[in-house]
Amino acid sequence: GVSDHVIAKNNVEFNDAAGIAVLDWCTATSLGDPARDCVNDPPQADPSANNITVSLNKLFENGNNPPPLGIPGVDILYLQTPPFEPGTGNCFEKNKPKQTFTFFSLAGDLPTDGC
Repeated sequence: GVSDHVIAKNNVEFNDAAGIAVLDWCTATSLGDPARDCVNDPPQADPSANNITVSLNKLFENGNNPPPLGIPGVDILYLQTPPFEPGTGNCFEKNKPKQTFTFFSLAGDLPTDGC
């Protein structure tokens, strides 16, 4: 499922699109097939990525060759599709870049309500 995971204490380097990506079910599905979204293909359970902890990871040179999906290449990618998938209890903290840290979130900042 898309909830209740911990991504911690990793060296995350040289990934084309994103070093770490946290996506809700509807967004991930619709990126593969735009006709499949929460309206046309509703999920069986809560599609939000909830209670995800991304902490203490070292990130370097990620996102330099993203696919042509209109999403930027970054170290950390966080995509939830409100109002269908608000995402709660997520924690992004203490991730360290080796140089410049990049992230993308539709909410603006990476969430810390679960920290």
